[in-house]
Amino acid sequence: MHFKTHRLRLIAGLCGLCYLALFTFLLLSIFKPTPQQDDFTVSSVKRKKGRGVAENSLVLRGQGFSEDMQALLNYDIGNHYAIVGSMPSWGIAKSVAGKGNLAFVVDTVRGLQVVDVAIPEQPVIIGSLPIPGKAWDLTVHNDRVYIAASQGGIHVVSVAQPSNPYIIASVATPGCALDVWVEDDWAYVADDLKGVQVVDLRGTPRITASVATPGSASGLCKVGSYLYVADDAAGLSIFDCSSNGPPSLVGTVDTPGYATGVTVRDGKAYVADRRGGIQIVSVVDPCSPEILANMPTLGQARSVKWIDGRLWVATDHGGVQVFAPTQKHGLRLLGIVDTPGVSWDMTLTGRHIMVADGKKGVQIVALDRLSPMAPPKALNAAGVAQGLATRGRYIYVANGAAGLQILVNEQRHLRLIRTVDTPGKAIDVSLGDDRAFVADGLGGLHAVKLDDTKSKIAETLSFEGKVNRVVYQRQKLFVGQRCGTLHIVDAHPHNTMRLRMSLAVPDPLLDIAVAGDYVYLACGSAGTFVVDVRHPDKAAVVGKLPVPDYLLPFCHATSLSVADNQLYVANGRAGTQVYDLTRADKPQLLGSVGTPGYAAALVASGDYVYVGDVQAGLQVVDSRIPNSMQVLGGLGISIKAKKMLLMGDELLVSSSLGGVVALPLPLKVPHIRRHGSRQLEVELPALPRAGNYSLCLSDGHKNMVLPNVVSSD
Repeated sequence: MHFKTHRLRLIAGLCGLCYLALFTFLLLSIFKPTPQQDDFTVSSVKRKKGRGVAENSLVLRGQGFSEDMQALLNYDIGNHYAIVGSMPSWGIAKSVAGKGNLAFVVDTVRGLQVVDVAIPEQPVIIGSLPIPGKAWDLTVHNDRVYIAASQGGIHVVSVAQPSNPYIIASVATPGCALDVWVEDDWAYVADDLKGVQVVDLRGTPRITASVATPGSASGLCKVGSYLYVADDAAGLSIFDCSSNGPPSLVGTVDTPGYATGVTVRDGKAYVADRRGGIQIVSVVDPCSPEILANMPTLGQARSVKWIDGRLWVATDHGGVQVFAPTQKHGLRLLGIVDTPGVSWDMTLTGRHIMVADGKKGVQIVALDRLSPMAPPKALNAAGVAQGLATRGRYIYVANGAAGLQILVNEQRHLRLIRTVDTPGKAIDVSLGDDRAFVADGLGGLHAVKLDDTKSKIAETLSFEGKVNRVVYQRQKLFVGQRCGTLHIVDAHPHNTMRLRMSLAVPDPLLDIAVAGDYVYLACGSAGTFVVDVRHPDKAAVVGKLPVPDYLLPFCHATSLSVADNQLYVANGRAGTQVYDLTRADKPQLLGSVGTPGYAAALVASGDYVYVGDVQAGLQVVDSRIPNSMQVLGGLGISIKAKKMLLMGDELLVSSSLGGVVALPLPLKVPHIRRHGSRQLEVELPALPRAGNYSLCLSDGHKNMVLPNVVSSD
């Protein structure tokens, strides 16, 4: 009996050791160290003074500089240099208000946080208080903080001693408290579907009136005797509060999106309208409000505030955007502060802006570092921009329910010149000789005739199910359906489209790339497959791209790009892989590189690959040495890319958050003079935009980013 027990223990111990060894092997495989190169370091950077080219150079001192050094200047379009401090959050930081050197933050998990921001680079939490319910919004009045706490109603908190805040009183509301506005002895509460609650703050706070709104009250602003309510799907509702009775509804105006925030200045209401951007409404006569103009935003506009003579807009994944008023009732985009999280709210404290940035806590932005600001070229039209194609100066955008939109890329902005309505939701577009081919979801495949005066659907080919990808190559169309079908269609210039063959492939089919006689299919976690189309009537899957075993659990192929006889694959958390297409039927893996989060889109050109990372935004990868690719840093803005294309010296990005954006590509440094292994002289190119630039260095094996080493006025 004892012998059997010992034997069982021995077997269990051996199994445990084997399991531990396997686990250790997997960890070492995933995080295996790369062979050590002669690493370079930079100890100092100085501007060289002198005449001619020399006065436009940087001198870098350090060690390990090799003859293979390359450098890029990356424009900080997202004003990251202006973010001088941050404070983490344990939940979702929803709202922030300031008073003196203190910032008051509400967090859905930790409740109220009192933060000392006397030294913005080192914010310190000096007090905290759990809040019943989910703290959603707050306002500061005298030495009290009023908190709207969703189903928890509102809470009145004393902050007379900031290190020891405590609840004085609470008021339950019938709905979901989303915003609170305090004036004198009265509080107005945006209570979602239950409208607006009016609370008397004298003595024991109590609700004295409850007013229904046409929609769902989400945000408030009171000016004089009028209360302006961001009323979700109902737009803007205006109430007269001049009488002793309950506020009375006097005016409404519907907005195209969902109104969540509002501020009023000079007879105009500025409404944060989610996908509708900023709606500018005349309220000179509150009984007859009228939309004067609208301003699209990169991301969904959630809240708006006038700060330092500028309109600041929190646009969730689009960061914080800053606008200046124009003479004709409009707004002009001054720039973007690309915060790392999801921006919900902001406030001014001294010369700094505090941003409630969702799971990334509070970001602290120095106003003095925002000048000069240079906005990106962007067009946020109705729809969800996905597919892109270019020809000359023109950009063709598959824009969801808005159909096919044609833009012209001008020096300062993108201009919409034409829209072609499609019966479905345009998902992808590819250009033929004189036609644009649109994958229109359930609407099928359309051939759109292109000419100088008008564009219209000339022909439609229907399929069962949703069409989501189309690629035109050598008078053939390769049409993909997410459910796992590849269609090959004849598309001769003067003939009607004709279906040649349909091939079942693994699902989901997410992207298509063509190189010669072979088609490559990105099929999510199933991998990337090779299809032989030398004989279109007999097309067949002939292989699958190899991936290292330790990356297989993380692979999710979503996007493909072919450049210089190489295939690049955006592969989810497995990063980006590059394959040699010398043997197109059996591509060989050359190398792999990981990006900080989830690689979802890419485009390759020359020595660089531009990767759309869901968590980290747009990343630049040095691909000169495929088996040792290096991430050189971000492109300055955290857009969630659907599709990317290169157009001259710009990267075009389509995004469900912000339509289409044209971003400047990094500037390649023309000359680098190496003085031994300890000194580099970097000649700077002409800087086309005002703002800050980072210097990205790479020797093909290691990279380094030196932030904000160059500034241009």
